[in-house]
Amino acid sequence: MSINRKYFKLFINDLFLPLIALAFLIYINYLHINCLSVNDGYLMLGKLSMLRESLLTSILCFAFFLFASYYFIDKARQDSMLECIRATSGGARIVYFRQLGVLFCVAFLFYLVYLFYNLYAYFAWNIGHFEVLGHITMCLFVYIFLVSAAAVLLGTLVALFFKRLAACLIMITIMLLVSPVALYLIEATFYGYGINLFSFYEFICLFPRDLQSIPLHSIGYSLLPDRVSAAVFYITLFLIPIMIKLLKKRSVVKYACVSLCGVICAASLTVYFLPGARTLTQDNAVGSFAVDRLYYMDEHLGSEKSEDGGFSVLKYDMELTVKNQLSAKVTMSVDNRSLDSYKFTLYHGFIITGAENQDGAPLEFTQDGDYVEVKSSGAQIASITLYYAGYNPTYFAHSQGISLPGNLPFFPRSGYQVVYDVDEQGFYSNFLDKPAEFHIRVNYGKTVYSNLDSVGNNTFSGVSDNCVLVSGFLDQTAVDGVEVVYPYLDAEQFGEEMLKADVLSFLKSREDDNPIEKIIILPYVNMGSYARCNYYSDGTIVCLQLRTLSTDYPVCLVANEKQALFALYNTYLKNHSDFENRLSIERQQYEAYPDLEPGLAIMMQDAIDRLGEDEALSAIDSFAHDRSDKRSYEEFFSSLQ
Repeated sequence: MSINRKYFKLFINDLFLPLIALAFLIYINYLHINCLSVNDGYLMLGKLSMLRESLLTSILCFAFFLFASYYFIDKARQDSMLECIRATSGGARIVYFRQLGVLFCVAFLFYLVYLFYNLYAYFAWNIGHFEVLGHITMCLFVYIFLVSAAAVLLGTLVALFFKRLAACLIMITIMLLVSPVALYLIEATFYGYGINLFSFYEFICLFPRDLQSIPLHSIGYSLLPDRVSAAVFYITLFLIPIMIKLLKKRSVVKYACVSLCGVICAASLTVYFLPGARTLTQDNAVGSFAVDRLYYMDEHLGSEKSEDGGFSVLKYDMELTVKNQLSAKVTMSVDNRSLDSYKFTLYHGFIITGAENQDGAPLEFTQDGDYVEVKSSGAQIASITLYYAGYNPTYFAHSQGISLPGNLPFFPRSGYQVVYDVDEQGFYSNFLDKPAEFHIRVNYGKTVYSNLDSVGNNTFSGVSDNCVLVSGFLDQTAVDGVEVVYPYLDAEQFGEEMLKADVLSFLKSREDDNPIEKIIILPYVNMGSYARCNYYSDGTIVCLQLRTLSTDYPVCLVANEKQALFALYNTYLKNHSDFENRLSIERQQYEAYPDLEPGLAIMMQDAIDRLGEDEALSAIDSFAHDRSDKRSYEEFFSSLQ
């Protein structure tokens, strides 16, 4: 029997290890077989439902290999292993390293089991996109194998440096720190005392986020640099003290290995803290869409501005590079060359690093939140070039995908615009005051889609009043002459027949003559009501869902601040019972709290009672579609006599 087979036999012949490993393996098989047999789960969660089932067990893999590795390594310190250690030429060092090899082999075996089921699902469900297969394989490697490897090394480290009681307490504490229990405590601390520990939790927790929710179909689960580098960081961090203890003193190999691990550890930590987009996470109260909500509600409440810049942008030339974040060079040709300063709106997450005029001469600029002012210094300005980089956690642009619709001012707009609606908790649909000519090149490794015409190699050109760029697990098809860009992993919404039926249903329901050339579906995350649907002047609809497009599309044709009234107007006409229910609720609230302002349904019903249904509804329709009428709801309804 070879020495390696001997160590595998030590693992197998143990009373505890093979039984617990077999039980865990049976449990894993049960979960995956059950996932294959439940078609409803596949439809609801999409074509990544098998991967989700696998990743749900990531924390269980960590716990299993943490305690199993501690138990297996600790046996070498007991009397039953002393004879083996003495008989080995390398002593304890050889024993421990070969035990580690056995544990890594077991972890890799588990990884192969996970991979088998996911490969079976990939072919059985006819996903048919090779990039998804790569995503599945990498997710399993990072969140199953690397997490298990980190647990093996951590368990070994605890076994080598601590006695049993202390070791058990340490391992239990570690499991509590990375478990959902810790997350609940962190949330309570944040909401109760305003202390933010989410960044600490995300740093020590190697598992994927939001596994209880539907995965983001356009990008899948996070494989961004911060998640991969965190796993590498902990693996190399745990290896350093293990090698220091086990390798021979004053050995060249020891110094070389420890130094190499130290370099990798430092590099991975640096990558983790590089500025850039992070995981979309609903658990983190200061992550995802909540970042913007907190910024505009708490830190900068009332700081937004609305001011005409005195000029329009005639042409945009953009050179965009997407890696861990968006880097941009945007040249804007303006129609007024003699202003003292040029005011723009640009989302505050994009930090400007330089400004130039048409001759390449630097221009002085200031950036205050979402507002930028560029000084002309008395010179004639034909064009202004801005250099900037940054990201938004909801409207992302990173290595896994791009979702940059017109709601987010990711490119400069002339003048100062109110960007965020605190009540609706979403970005306004701010369009250019008139269509501009766009020329955009996106340096990115995946196919990018846009409302603009593609001229090859992720380069786009066209005239529009806004711009959208999307990429990821997306595909494109045509239905009745309309191009549709959609996340193909969403099996429940975008099966071939369902997609075609929803598009045709929408086209038949339309009551306007606007040209419809393209429909682009955005990832369905909490973006506020204004992102549900927007219509661009080039004939593109950008929306979150197809099935509600018949309802959402008419609403998006009116100004943002009037959409709530127009949506209620449509409810009155098409679903009158829903209107009556809302009216009843508003009247109950108004009777209970008479100091509150009456709701929209109450004001609308009062107008109908005074003027009659036809006259009141006609006035509401005209008001909603008149973008020049800036009156508030209260002012409008008061004027109806």
